[in-house]
Amino acid sequence: MSGTRQSGFCIILAACAAFSFYPAQRDAKSHLHDGFGPALQRALHSSLDRFRELEGARIENRKRDYFFESKIYLPEAKYCRIFNHRGWTVFCCEWRDRGYSSSKARYQNLIGNTESALGPEWTKNLKAGKRQEALFTAEGKPTVQVMLDSEPLETYVLILPPNGSKGGFVGRIPTMEEFVHP
Repeated sequence: MSGTRQSGFCIILAACAAFSFYPAQRDAKSHLHDGFGPALQRALHSSLDRFRELEGARIENRKRDYFFESKIYLPEAKYCRIFNHRGWTVFCCEWRDRGYSSSKARYQNLIGNTESALGPEWTKNLKAGKRQEALFTAEGKPTVQVMLDSEPLETYVLILPPNGSKGGFVGRIPTMEEFVHP
């Protein structure tokens, strides 16, 4: 096998392994699934060093794009990762529920859990549209964003570092499938 072909095969194999062993990984990491508040606080604290302490396995595709699987997951998240977007390091957890009503309920619960975990010094700004968003900001703190995206139907919690955009994440979050098969 040629070097390029072999390295491409290894990258795809690594990415497939991350997906195929997801249930086993989740069980193995169950001790890292703190309650929502403590897990969110740990991720917020880690934003000070661009989430380096939370970087787990590096997942890279054949285009040499990469992200890190997070060492911690917010409760019931399908997948949590750390990636770079437009010069910012982003912590992202995602949930996929069956149907819009389940996703909307998850979105509402995540907003409530986030608001409780952050406390009164944070400001909440709601945005409606094709993507529904709740943006939490506070002076000198990271930005926390809860999103319900309709295409594809997924719910996200994102954290941008304190020096990141106070307007939150702008753009489309690439799905795991798009990342693996660019």
